[in-house]
Amino acid sequence: MPVAVSLVTGLLGAGKSTVVQALLAHKPPGEKWAIFVNEVGAVGIDGAALSAAADADQQGGGGCGGGGEIVVKELAGGCMCCSAAGVTQAAIATLLRRSRPTRLIIEMSGLGHPGSVLDALQKPPLGDSVEVMGTMCVLDPEFVFRDNIADDEQSVVDSPLFVNQVAASDVVLVNARTDAYRDALSTWHATLWPPKSLVSTEQRGTAVPSRLLDQLASDEHGKLASLATQVDADTYADTHTSYELTRVSAPGGHPRVLIGRTRHAGDGSLTYSIGLVYHREDIFDRTRLAEFMNTVLSTRDEVTRVLRAKAVMRTGTTAWSLAAVSGSASSEGETAEITLDSSAYRRDSRLEILVRQRGGCGDDDDDDDDGRQDETSLPALDMLIEDDSIALAPGDARDALLRHDWTALVASARSCVRL
Repeated sequence: MPVAVSLVTGLLGAGKSTVVQALLAHKPPGEKWAIFVNEVGAVGIDGAALSAAADADQQGGGGCGGGGEIVVKELAGGCMCCSAAGVTQAAIATLLRRSRPTRLIIEMSGLGHPGSVLDALQKPPLGDSVEVMGTMCVLDPEFVFRDNIADDEQSVVDSPLFVNQVAASDVVLVNARTDAYRDALSTWHATLWPPKSLVSTEQRGTAVPSRLLDQLASDEHGKLASLATQVDADTYADTHTSYELTRVSAPGGHPRVLIGRTRHAGDGSLTYSIGLVYHREDIFDRTRLAEFMNTVLSTRDEVTRVLRAKAVMRTGTTAWSLAAVSGSASSEGETAEITLDSSAYRRDSRLEILVRQRGGCGDDDDDDDDGRQDETSLPALDMLIEDDSIALAPGDARDALLRHDWTALVASARSCVRL
């Protein structure tokens, strides 16, 4: 059985070691845990502190779940994602072989970029013996959202290092002394995509929630939250329905498919959210992906308009790209300018599209008079998982969206995958 691995990342001073130490209190009885700590400095401190805490807990009998063993290994003198990458892989492999733990918790340096570490953990040789169960970014809101930023400084929340650490995470753990930054934190959290679970500690990390390990291992963070209710929070929606049409994603461009539909009170318009989640082994062609995203974001006619589209896709062996929009089309025939920026996200490839259809265009449950499909087209997606015969191009996404033909849309997106 592979060893469950959880990665803990965050900026210097965020409180990662305090959080890891607090996690030890939730170790199930009889399990053996290994803690791997990376320090940039030549003299390691965090590892020594964790070792002392683990020894004290075990001698005290019960502070770490009442049984089992905790092994702490420290790698000092280099960042595990760059200068010490080879040494890191060898050290982790040795730790696993000698200790045979049930769970491995890796505490990265505050200067570490987690993307390359996640790549190493999910490909041979380490990938054959471990399973990454979740990544956590520890955040000190007082440091991240402080207001005294000089004009010539870059804000912490926009710094590439912090952006990468958050992008790679499944859970953001707020290590707060006070709730003074609650509003700023809430506003920032709403902008994150893919969505992240948000968990708060008590007393500056000394009391992490017992459910945290379960959340790291849960598939809930892998679901696409419907954007329809977020985008139209100021519009009172009559009804919102969601359909998760396929649960299993497999290599070969077969995604999980999630469809949401909101009917808005007043004008009767509909907003659809279409989510596609692809297996992490699928690799997308950058040129075709950019064409697909341009086509999607330029889709509009007198009835239907794409409001928003976001994607984070694996575009190489170790490259992941976030499709960022630097300009949107304002009228039919124009194209949006898409840039593919690097991303540290590693869990899966995913695409989310938000489509608005103005009101009065047909019955809820029937095909619209102009040929647009509604719920009657949804069962066809079940068959799409096993069907490779539908061959479309990235540019066919426009017609698929205008018809609300989600089967054709999935086939168009599949054409961007390198098969």
